[in-house]
Amino acid sequence: MLSELLVGGLLLKSCLIAGEVVWSQDRAAAKLSAECPVSYQVDHALLRIRSKKWMVEIPIPQESGTQSFQYRWGQTKAVVGEHLVEVSYGPVGEI
Repeated sequence: MLSELLVGGLLLKSCLIAGEVVWSQDRAAAKLSAECPVSYQVDHALLRIRSKKWMVEIPIPQESGTQSFQYRWGQTKAVVGEHLVEVSYGPVGEI
């Protein structure tokens, strides 16, 4: 994926998405803010961030408590707490 993606007429160039993820009792939650027009949802231990055309899926390490989160749109890895995790990505509806 390119670090620059045209989304709804806006260029997402190195958009920072940051905040916290929390793991407790077999599920996760997130509180994130973004510098670009994206949305997110958490499904058990998977964080999905999407623009109008692209989606990334980021696994949340299953460690109890709150961990910092940082992802720069277009990168292949995200930082969750002290973990560097691989990101899956693709067009919306294809991953």
